[in-house]
Amino acid sequence: HWDFGNGITSIQQDPGKQLYSTAGKYTAVVSATASNGCVAKSSQTIKAFGAPDLITTADTAICIGASIKLNVSGAASYSWNGGTLACKDCAAVTVSPVADAIYSVTGTSAEGCIGEKTISVKVKKPFSVKVSNNVSVCAGKVVSIYADGAEKYQWSPSEGLSDISAATTA
Repeated sequence: HWDFGNGITSIQQDPGKQLYSTAGKYTAVVSATASNGCVAKSSQTIKAFGAPDLITTADTAICIGASIKLNVSGAASYSWNGGTLACKDCAAVTVSPVADAIYSVTGTSAEGCIGEKTISVKVKKPFSVKVSNNVSVCAGKVVSIYADGAEKYQWSPSEGLSDISAATTA
């Protein structure tokens, strides 16, 4: 009689391969009864290793023409996929995608277990910003100035402006 320590038992002499789906230490025990009624037991410790917990650069965005370094740690060796990569088995790769891209990295632990993660790199396209025409104003009077065409704004110099991050400010 077999008890594999993983919730599975068998009465077969050769029960075949066993699955240990959770990392941990298991004890497999076999007991056999001879024709004279004597029982013998033997046990084997089985250590099941989990997939490596890969830590990667977070999903990110870059401007077209820029590059970014993608990092991974948590395994003994790595294999990158996606786009043109100068080093496919490094812990860090530098990428310069011209369009949105997804890079996947597979990490292999010292025990041979495999984990995988993906990193999404969004590529922001160039845009055109329009601003109000040059204006003249009398001292002590307020004038509004505006910008258009971007997601965020940062006016400078900020002295005298009501809101340095708004599209329209006075």
